[in-house]
Amino acid sequence: MSQNQANYRIGTEEAAIIRIDQMGFTPTQKAFIFADWPEGEEHYSWLLTATRDEIVAWGEAGEWGREERE
Repeated sequence: MSQNQANYRIGTEEAAIIRIDQMGFTPTQKAFIFADWPEGEEHYSWLLTATRDEIVAWGEAGEWGREERE
């Protein structure tokens, strides 16, 4: 490693954010993906292994967090 290269680690949440950003989700979809899920670390780990299609299917099943409008 050269003197100019930094050696650093990022956490699971940060890695998941980077991966989701690279997948091209909309801001609304990202808000749902990164909502305050009770699974926490397990959720971020899933985001690191799930395919885009799996994440889309999960988001669509949850209607991307949309509330019913009357």
